Amino acid sequence: LKGALLSQPSLARTARGFLPAAGEEVAKAMMQWPSSARRRHSADPSRGWSLIHEHVQDVLDDEPAQQVQSGPSRLVNVLLSICVAAVAVGCLGTLGVAHLPGQKRSEGPELRRAKEAETHSAVLTTRSGAKLSLGVDGGRCVVAQGPVRVSLGPPASGVATGFDLFAAAQQHIVCFPAVGREEYQLLVAPMAGTVDAEDDGEFGFGRGVTVGLRPDVATTAVWKLQAEVRSLGLKFDQEEPFRVLGLHILAADGVPENVPLVVVRPRVPSWPLDVQSGNKSQGSCWPELANEAPLIICRAKVSDEALDLVALCGLCAGGGWDLTVREIGGSNREVASIHGATKPWVAWDPTVPAEGVIKKWEIKLQSEARALFLAGGQIGNNLKGSGKTFAWQHALAQRRLADGDGDADEAFEVDGATIQVVLVAGATQVPINRKFEDRSFVEAAGRGLADVVLVAMVVAVVGAAAMLGFLPSNLSAALPSASASLGLLQFLLFFGSVEKAPVQLDVLQEPLAFLAPSDPMKCLLCVAVGCVAVTLAHGWSVLQHLAKNSKGVYMPHSLKFGSWELRALPFVALPAAAASTTLVRRGLISYFCVVGELAGDEADLPNPLLDLAIGMVVLIGLLGTAIGVWIQVHGMFVDDLVLSVQLPGGEGTIFVDRISDELRAMPVGAGASAVFGGWTTTPGWCIGPALSSIFELEYQGLPERGHDHGSWEAVWPEGPWEPSRGAKRQSSTDSLEGAMRPSYSAGRLSMSNSGSRLSSSGSRLQEGMNRTSSVGSTAGDEAGGKFRDGLGPVAGNHKITAQIRFPYKCSNQLVIAGVSCMPWIDVAFPGTSLRLLWASDPEGEFKFSVHVGQLSGPLTSGRLGACFEWGDRCPYRWPLDILAKVLLGLYIGAWPYLADDNSMWGFALHVLAVICPLVFAILVLKYRPHSTLLDNLSLAAACAAVSLTTASAQYYYKGGHPAATIGLTVTLMVLTAVPLFVLAAASALVASFALRFSRQDMQKALVTTIPKWGRDKDSNRERKATNVKVLPIKDGKVAMALPLELPASTSSIPMHVEIKLPAAPAGVKATLVQGEKTIMPIPADLLLLPPDHRTYEMKTQRPVGAVMTQQGGVLLYPAPEHNGGQHWREAVRAFLGPKSPEVLKEAIAAIQEQGKRFGDLTFTTVDIKG
Repeated sequence: LKGALLSQPSLARTARGFLPAAGEEVAKAMMQWPSSARRRHSADPSRGWSLIHEHVQDVLDDEPAQQVQSGPSRLVNVLLSICVAAVAVGCLGTLGVAHLPGQKRSEGPELRRAKEAETHSAVLTTRSGAKLSLGVDGGRCVVAQGPVRVSLGPPASGVATGFDLFAAAQQHIVCFPAVGREEYQLLVAPMAGTVDAEDDGEFGFGRGVTVGLRPDVATTAVWKLQAEVRSLGLKFDQEEPFRVLGLHILAADGVPENVPLVVVRPRVPSWPLDVQSGNKSQGSCWPELANEAPLIICRAKVSDEALDLVALCGLCAGGGWDLTVREIGGSNREVASIHGATKPWVAWDPTVPAEGVIKKWEIKLQSEARALFLAGGQIGNNLKGSGKTFAWQHALAQRRLADGDGDADEAFEVDGATIQVVLVAGATQVPINRKFEDRSFVEAAGRGLADVVLVAMVVAVVGAAAMLGFLPSNLSAALPSASASLGLLQFLLFFGSVEKAPVQLDVLQEPLAFLAPSDPMKCLLCVAVGCVAVTLAHGWSVLQHLAKNSKGVYMPHSLKFGSWELRALPFVALPAAAASTTLVRRGLISYFCVVGELAGDEADLPNPLLDLAIGMVVLIGLLGTAIGVWIQVHGMFVDDLVLSVQLPGGEGTIFVDRISDELRAMPVGAGASAVFGGWTTTPGWCIGPALSSIFELEYQGLPERGHDHGSWEAVWPEGPWEPSRGAKRQSSTDSLEGAMRPSYSAGRLSMSNSGSRLSSSGSRLQEGMNRTSSVGSTAGDEAGGKFRDGLGPVAGNHKITAQIRFPYKCSNQLVIAGVSCMPWIDVAFPGTSLRLLWASDPEGEFKFSVHVGQLSGPLTSGRLGACFEWGDRCPYRWPLDILAKVLLGLYIGAWPYLADDNSMWGFALHVLAVICPLVFAILVLKYRPHSTLLDNLSLAAACAAVSLTTASAQYYYKGGHPAATIGLTVTLMVLTAVPLFVLAAASALVASFALRFSRQDMQKALVTTIPKWGRDKDSNRERKATNVKVLPIKDGKVAMALPLELPASTSSIPMHVEIKLPAAPAGVKATLVQGEKTIMPIPADLLLLPPDHRTYEMKTQRPVGAVMTQQGGVLLYPAPEHNGGQHWREAVRAFLGPKSPEVLKEAIAAIQEQGKRFGDLTFTTVDIKG
């Protein structure tokens, strides 16, 4: 068991011998224990045993032990513990042996040091058969054949004959002193039993045998060595990773033997290996310490010649480590390797490239345990019945030593570490990714960015919760800034985490790195889950609509499948494109080996064709979607199917279908903000949910001057709008709609009062009338024109007449569907009233006034609604957004290949990656794709930040000076903060507006929704608020009033008088009701039919009052011709009949009394209850 503790192979053999059942597992556990720790504690057996025990238990107990173990399992564990203890105690106990039998010297410090060196010594067999043990202070020596096929000669001229340095046929002694020592000593001793203890010669190597050291191979000087006595101190050349010595052996027969002795010391103490040219006359290599990652630059004097490069690895000399040298670029092939053997070096012989060209290799060092874990995933446990497995659990081998000033320790994580080697000729410049001393500043900036993102996300979630809480809100107000900020963050995260990304970007994005899956398949899986979640939410909304609207013949265009999904696509396009590009690159490299670089762990993908297929499908799908949407949108404008019009009462333009068949609620704006000014007055902040399907209305106008057909910038007038061809036929033949209409009132509603009723023919449009007088047209006949001239300012903004086809269920009473205007009264229709009005109108003759901002169709509100958001001015913004993010994702995924591409095409791509986002930012500010300045500013800032990020990455990767780190980081943070700030502000304002609007009463909501509501035309005098009760007519008679009161404003002075029945003992008495809004009964035909030459007089005259009972009501006009040729008092008598003379008397008296008090503007409603 001698030396088992300090020798992994011996320890493994010992474990296998003692533990045939579990020996392999214990052996692997022992071999995973760092050799430096074994060396450090070999002199202390008790401490060494304690560490061995702890390490083996940690490895074997990697998975949590079961709470209840069976009897055999416990027995096996006990036996295993006893066996491991026996092995460790046996190994450590041998360290106390004084000396080998036959030794004549007593135990002393020199001999103890010799014993320590012996465990890592090289055993050299001379030509005469003698065996010599050679060691170095605190290090390791091995005997190895040279790494190259032929002799390279010495690294310095004038070497003595007898050396075939680095040649594969030459036996070498390679020594690795303890790291950090500037001076080392060699110790040579004969192996035990090879020298006669009584006659060991003058120097202890045997009679007539001398061993000497040639400290300078360029001379023949020899230092004679004494057996088991250290040599004189030797020093390294600070610029060289190794020193070539010679071991001169003179046998008893007088024949000399020269063996090359190479003493290796990495020039960077914390690096586990070093690289140097085999022949310095051709070129040399040196580590580039200014580079952020380990880099060795080899520079040859002449190009187009073979140059042997030698990698020297001290860890590999002890076995248990894998070292691979893989070419970067081209075929990505492995050019040299060590797999577990005790080889101290490897070599490869590339051809020196021409000047200006760079060749690169990557040297990767990993333990056998790590390689086994990466290959198989788990290491099985052979314990009987346990079924336990444990993953590779190897503590990273570290080499710690003080730096030049001795004030800090630098640790290099060896296991899995990589060192890059580049080969150039002449004065070729090598790009350096320089270390930066401002890491703490960049780390602080990254944490600050994470905090800002967290705040913006919290505020955005609050804004989204406002909508999910069924408050009136419009999240599209925050969509522009959300798309810009999220796209920028995704670019920073994925670009900062990609392979070969500059360390500055890596450090900056590290606090948010958990948001960006590093594995491309996991990233695509997250994207797929997000898309499925959006689709499920969309489907749930469709089901809710169908449940609320019975069989739901008509579906709002915004619920068409594809509309929600296209709106969500910009939020996942960039990560999907980046992950797909990575899959394509990996698949191409692994299967075809034609492009780019791939790390050794990923070189052999299990199914590269699957990765290639998935990546190509996603990329083609994204690009095809964006291009297809662009083509469709362009065709809509070429054919004038979509128009851009000014939003009435707003400060921006919106897009509407030329043929519209759906009615929105009147857009409700958030109003001006004290902080942000007019930002919240633009169309993107308006709330306007779909309320009803209507009969088609077609635009009949021409664009304004200065714009041609087919241009999205052409602004069209608000009208005229007319029913499209076939609309009238549809209104009478749509059997499906008629079957779904609830039976509220059997008869057609017509305008009526007690004195005169409009005949059926009078309430219908005359067949053969001019099309300009048809229902729904904004240009009526002469009577209609005179009628509109007398209307108030509300009617001026609502010139389109819409006819309900199928109203959707609406629960929000504050959204307004339309208005009906007469010179003396304006009546508003809340969204909750449409179903009652529609149910009481089986023939579909009711119509009311709306404005152009309420019209929508299948083009602007359907599947492509994402291109026509009210917050956008340019309909091509959506496809451009997708294309830009896909291209950025392509650049991120191809960066590991493009970073080292010095060709003209590679340079052009890098320049485009910097210039294009910057040009895009300038175009955003010029053409303003969004309707607000802040949204355009956030998009421009995001584009500028992308440009700065790509420029910074190339600057750092190509060796730019790190002094610019702070300036670049601050600029990037400022640009990134702009869209995040706009997003937070928009989300907060959306939530605030939703809460504020939901707490309004109806009159405040009307003033907010309808421009100039409650104002007279010729004066700024406010109108009086009142309510209107709609009176339908059944079979030519007054029917029961609808259970519906509509808000209104009137230029009359409304008074409300109440008569309660049965009469009190004092008799019937009319009482003036104070503090309540009056209720004005108005026949449905008078309210909802458009004016023509037959209805003009009735609509323009101001009534003096009304009488209302539970069975209906009557309007009273001052002129007899409007009361059926009789005075209004006779009209009251005809309505109430002869049965209630006292009620009739009080009603007439109340109307006369209020008229005398307030004049002709008085409108008195007599409400008879009981």
